[in-house]
Amino acid sequence: MQPGPYVLSKDRFSLSGDFTLADGAGTTVMTFDSKVRVAVRFDALDAEGRVRFTGQGSVFTTTDRFEFERDGQPHASMRAEWEGGLQRVGPQRGRYVVTCVSGDTLHTAGDMATAWTLCRGESEVARVERAGRTWPITLLDAADAPFVMTVVMAVVQLTLGHERTFGDG
Repeated sequence: MQPGPYVLSKDRFSLSGDFTLADGAGTTVMTFDSKVRVAVRFDALDAEGRVRFTGQGSVFTTTDRFEFERDGQPHASMRAEWEGGLQRVGPQRGRYVVTCVSGDTLHTAGDMATAWTLCRGESEVARVERAGRTWPITLLDAADAPFVMTVVMAVVQLTLGHERTFGDG
């Protein structure tokens, strides 16, 4: 995957929350096959249908945590850090922090319900906005782009889960 514009869109007729990621030309580059129950689990598949990552987390609770696997092995975990140290109550105020088993870390900045960035240290990796049922994404750093898009998907799933549970946005 190259730096540039992408669009994450929720599949209209999916009851389980499936999503498609398309490049600027409209070509599908990844799909996210989701299973939503008390928790959400999804497989991030590349254009050839191979599973690149698996993500699993709770979306209907006050604690936000996601675990990511690559080839069946733990790859990273994502957790929420809320302003004032409080758990999830009311509008999204805080950020998500992703810690990879390699020691690499990423974090979000902004309002996850409308527009936010994913950063590695001080460098922006991706910019995400919400436009109804789509999330236009500007990929700024192509290093491990499939994983970056998988993290974006997890944040979107958590945000949607909060909207259903807490009535945000």
